[in-house]
Amino acid sequence: ALSWSWISIASSPLVLVLAAFIKGAGASLAQSLVLIAGLIVFTSVLAGVGAVAAKRGSSSLGIIARAAFGVWGNFFPAILMLLIKVVWSIALLFFGARVLSPLISNQPWFAVISSQFVFPAEYTALMLTAIALVIIASLVAGFGGITMLRSQQIVGAFSLIGIALVGYFVFTANSIQDLDQGQLLAAPALIDLAILSFALFGFTVFSQSGDFARKLPVETPGAKVFFLSFVSTLFIPLAVGVMGVLWIFMAEESFGLLLTDQFIPTVAAAAPIWVFIGFVVAVGLSVLQLLANSVYSLAGALASVGSRVPGAVSALLFALILLAAVSVSSMLIATSVLLAMAIELLVLVSVVAASYTGIVLADALIRSRDYHEVSLTRDYGFYGRFNVANTIGFVLAAALGFGYLNGTGTVSYWAGYLGDFTPDIFSIAGSNIGIAMAFGLAVLFPVLFGIPRIKKQEVKLVELDERREELKEYLDTAN
Repeated sequence: ALSWSWISIASSPLVLVLAAFIKGAGASLAQSLVLIAGLIVFTSVLAGVGAVAAKRGSSSLGIIARAAFGVWGNFFPAILMLLIKVVWSIALLFFGARVLSPLISNQPWFAVISSQFVFPAEYTALMLTAIALVIIASLVAGFGGITMLRSQQIVGAFSLIGIALVGYFVFTANSIQDLDQGQLLAAPALIDLAILSFALFGFTVFSQSGDFARKLPVETPGAKVFFLSFVSTLFIPLAVGVMGVLWIFMAEESFGLLLTDQFIPTVAAAAPIWVFIGFVVAVGLSVLQLLANSVYSLAGALASVGSRVPGAVSALLFALILLAAVSVSSMLIATSVLLAMAIELLVLVSVVAASYTGIVLADALIRSRDYHEVSLTRDYGFYGRFNVANTIGFVLAAALGFGYLNGTGTVSYWAGYLGDFTPDIFSIAGSNIGIAMAFGLAVLFPVLFGIPRIKKQEVKLVELDERREELKEYLDTAN
């Protein structure tokens, strides 16, 4: 079940868009291959660590984080991460609807329906697609459990078939001899591209890594959980990413740019009909499953802040929020401007996500025992009400990240306030270096200030286990 959960996410053909995005940013063939490989390997490691942590505590990462911040201290970071997940999900819905809407707008019956509305045809197609995606995804997420597993298995199987068809076409219709090596991207721009790519994918995967592993039995070996998560998120997207890079560098110069702007029509024009049909089915199901996973994760994140709203109701609530956000923003803001603002907003929230991930990741890696589940829900347990050091580290890491984020757009113009003291840093390390700095500083705090506290907690847990065994032996003897 854990393997299918990850395969359904990892086998998404949308990794081809990532390859096109990297090529469109100006990276050479060698840089693109190294960048996409490094991104996927690092993301797979985060997925494995998050899955092991969730298994150890039988809870999602939003609740596991209470061990790092304290039961009460985790409330503020959990609220922020809930809002960040909403932003990620809105961006995913907008992107997915934009990718799939040409399938509706090109149908003969669409002109009749579109004429009944006062909105532009492009907006109508986008909203019809978004409504269908949200309804299906929220139903899958609302039922949860076995419904999620079956949908993941179906999506994973069809995605693998679609990817195989595209791979067969790519390597039979193109020649390796036509590979364009491209020009090397300057170091600051390459660092920028690497950080942005990881911010868009790595932190999202880590935040969802515990949503499915939390239901595994606690006695399941951690090495097995890590291996299943790591392998399931590594080989398939790595193969798809490498294939996408080779395809883009073997095709015409404009192919990569068209792939990021008009995904479905570009593939339709480049591939035969039998490849296109399999590819469209894989893309459509993949977008649906990714959105269902996001809504499911949002429901879990809501529970991590103390909400007792049932999962099905939470899924419906977040589905309405996502749909309203996409519909209103698409109506009021031009698509090109909206895309630019979405990228800016994703970069900003990635600073907070980097700070949160750094704290939780380091705290989880230091621990060698399972979490005490009761203490994750009680302020008088082993983890206490507040962890002052990690809370301060979270705030300082976020402040440092925003300070070294060279924001120049409508949403991020206020960031970069610390860069004024070191003006050359952006020309050396890129505009998004603040995300990496926030993550690095956040990792340091549990390492520098948390190890004695964690070891003391684990000693108490060992003593508790010993007392429990002694009591069990006494009761067995008495019986």
